[in-house]
Amino acid sequence: MDYAKELDKVVNILASICADVKEAETIVLYEQGVMQDISHKLELYQTTDTERQKLATIYANSARKRRKSKKTQETLDHVNGFICSLKLIDKFKQRIKEIEKEQEKQESRQYTPRSEKIRFDETKKYCDKKSCIKND
Repeated sequence: MDYAKELDKVVNILASICADVKEAETIVLYEQGVMQDISHKLELYQTTDTERQKLATIYANSARKRRKSKKTQETLDHVNGFICSLKLIDKFKQRIKEIEKEQEKQESRQYTPRSEKIRFDETKKYCDKKSCIKND
């Protein structure tokens, strides 16, 4: 099993969680600003019925986007603090590099036999049935 590749998949998933939370935070702040601007425009300026309808549509769309992003943010926020703030992804990437180096080292390793091979037939000369069979 290639552990480095499997761990790399996990790290990519964790990194995508961090990116999704950051994106959700950005969207929430942006849409919140849009909604506030619309509220101020409706409160402070004279608008026609057509303008108010357009602003109401924009406001409703912004509220939907904000709510969706807020749900994503709240859902992933439980793991976001653990994963992203502790630099867990960077630590995982370092460990993956170490694993890859170790695997390469193990693949290039060659073993040399320390003793001559003895065929099973030859071992019969040195032991009889009683002494070679262990009684457990």
